Amino acid sequence: MMDLDNLLESAEAYSRDILAKTGQLPSTFLFVNPLGKGITIAVAHWANDKEKHKAQIAMKRHMQKLRINTYAFVAEVFMSNDPTRRPSECSDKREGVIAVARDPEGSKAKMWEIKRDYNGKILDLEPLESPEPIQGWALDMI
Repeated sequence: MMDLDNLLESAEAYSRDILAKTGQLPSTFLFVNPLGKGITIAVAHWANDKEKHKAQIAMKRHMQKLRINTYAFVAEVFMSNDPTRRPSECSDKREGVIAVARDPEGSKAKMWEIKRDYNGKILDLEPLESPEPIQGWALDMI
């Protein structure tokens, strides 16, 4: 059986690979096979909150159908120090990646800041302090 630390390592490796190849990271689920062997990757696309909600419902149903009980979700995010506004609306926003992993026993998360060169090419993902406690819809899929 794959534990959450190994699943987060897989999510990080996937994120680094996709960012290096494309320069952007789509919201992605990594499902652990119910027998604990192998990972299936499912990219989720949405243009707004309404589409995101529909995608969440469809993905949750899909996971229930396949009896998935261990998964990770990884996405590119904006970060800011202004708690009064959405980070995407802040002039000091920074780019990052968040990965959350969940199984029947609990959840874990990791975050990285995206570091770019002067041309915008991604140089690295710099680890950030883990966002504990973890909250949000991505942890309510099983």
